[in-house]
Amino acid sequence: MIKTPAPVTIPPIDVTELTMSDLVLGYEGNGITWPSGTQPVPLNPYSEWSTDASMSLYAQLSGLHVDEAYRVTVDVRTLDEKRKDDAKGSVTVTFTETARAPRAEWMKSLSMRDLKPGRYRVSVTVTQGEKSLTRSEEMVVVEKR
Repeated sequence: MIKTPAPVTIPPIDVTELTMSDLVLGYEGNGITWPSGTQPVPLNPYSEWSTDASMSLYAQLSGLHVDEAYRVTVDVRTLDEKRKDDAKGSVTVTFTETARAPRAEWMKSLSMRDLKPGRYRVSVTVTQGEKSLTRSEEMVVVEKR
């Protein structure tokens, strides 16, 4: 299934309030990338990952307070009602970064090995101080290829 491309929102450079772009979910190693201006960003037009693959998560942030920490939480949850309580139906990872500039790009990698095949929602929440923003995308995990 090819996902119809949609415009990606990129925050303006001169923002003073925390802002986050849309998420870009990529399939690492497939050779399809977008040049962000500072790094190649893996893409995945199919929104499908095999259980032996890794997914890259990319976003741009603006309005960060320099030298202050911000927290990023990545939450992957099954969309299958029957598996909501299944340990293999979700993954949550949290990490903390320190803002070196008001604007930042970040990219993280997440292995699919702990997920069973099925439909999932990937949500990324960025928090700095009292401000939190969340962006979400749906994706599919399939059996190892």
